[in-house]
Amino acid sequence: MTKTFVPAVNVISYAMMGLLPQFQRDEKTIAEVVSLLMKEAYDIDYTLPNVPNAYLAKS
Repeated sequence: MTKTFVPAVNVISYAMMGLLPQFQRDEKTIAEVVSLLMKEAYDIDYTLPNVPNAYLAKS
């Protein structure tokens, strides 16, 4: 079993770690959560520009 170290400093960076393949989370759901957190914390309308992460797809 491989362990992943997540050096999260806040809730938003921790949520973004869900985009790493080893966390096996749905990219669209993570993007929505990050957008909601950015709006709530900083009143910024933020959309992750590269979701889904096509470059991570297995060929």
